[in-house]
Amino acid sequence: MCTFELPGFCGDGIVDLGEGCDDGNSINTDDCLDTCNFASCGDTFVFDMVEECDDGGVINGDGCSASCLSEIIPSCGNGVLEKGEGCDDGNRFSEDGCSGVCEIELRRLVLGDFILRAGGGTIIPEIKNNTLATLVNDTILVSLDGELFDNASVQSLFLEYGEEKDSITNISLFFAQDVYAGSGEAGQKPLEFVPQTQRYSSSIYLEEPGGRAVDIVVRYRNGESDRLSFQVDVGAPGLVKAGDTGEPLAGSRVVLVDDRSGEVWDSVHFNQINPVSVSDDGTYGFLVPNGTYTLYTEKDGYHTKESLPFRVEDNIVNDDVVLIKKLPPLIDSVEEILREDSGPVEKVQKIAVVSTKKVVEVAKVGTETVVEVAKKIDDVADDPLVEEVTE
Repeated sequence: MCTFELPGFCGDGIVDLGEGCDDGNSINTDDCLDTCNFASCGDTFVFDMVEECDDGGVINGDGCSASCLSEIIPSCGNGVLEKGEGCDDGNRFSEDGCSGVCEIELRRLVLGDFILRAGGGTIIPEIKNNTLATLVNDTILVSLDGELFDNASVQSLFLEYGEEKDSITNISLFFAQDVYAGSGEAGQKPLEFVPQTQRYSSSIYLEEPGGRAVDIVVRYRNGESDRLSFQVDVGAPGLVKAGDTGEPLAGSRVVLVDDRSGEVWDSVHFNQINPVSVSDDGTYGFLVPNGTYTLYTEKDGYHTKESLPFRVEDNIVNDDVVLIKKLPPLIDSVEEILREDSGPVEKVQKIAVVSTKKVVEVAKVGTETVVEVAKKIDDVADDPLVEEVTE
């Protein structure tokens, strides 16, 4: 049976071929015009709750902007800061520092915004669980790129660290001009602009080993504040000591070799000395980029100690080193005894003693090597990748 179908038309509520929309009405202030086209800026109709004007043009400066916002009456989103607005960035999008209703959006800082450096600012440390490791007498730098504060509403920044929050005498702070400190509270210092770096920076000098809790306190101009925390584990230096007495060996020479190049590690760019003569208390230490290294330790009258290649994963080289004292060559000792004016029995006894000492000396050197190998095996076994493969 044949039926007669009326052709579709704009306004019948059905989107037919050639129509972008069809809402079944002739209202031109909603999202679908009476021409069955979607509303858009420039169609001469003011889209209710979306447009403030629509003059059909696409130019600014004629009273109605190219984005159909009024240039005559105060209007959020016209790029002009007007009465009642906290900001106006020329759009009505939020989460860009200025909300869709022209209110300043607080951009809260997080710890990841800050740049943490060890080695007086030369080492990018391995940070695990908000913790970084360094050596005693190091300076930690805490920095923040200045551009992060271009539109931020920050009143002040300062550091607090240690068991007592006012133990902050070794901190120097430098911040940009538009950020200012409040009153001279404990743990705060005036903030100054550093044009050379264009960064907000502070430093912490760590003169004692142990753990240090550090807080970066951020105070915003709306009265809110954040406390961003991290931990600094300050390690003691390594000790070079005598194998027979355990006494520190001042003046020992320590050489760190970078296994990647096979050359002495270039310490100049890291404000350190390599090779280095250990201090009077026998201590030494290096802060290095993570990698594989070999340590050579020498002192007159002692056997030179060459470590096995070792992997540095926390930027610190501070293992204790035991040096074994050298005895005169056995043949020299025997010849000296034979020249003595003593009886044969006494000479044999003395030769037996020096021979035993020489055997013990060799054994000690071998024992130190065995101990180091055992430690290396333990380190490899504790490697997470090895553990994963062997499970």
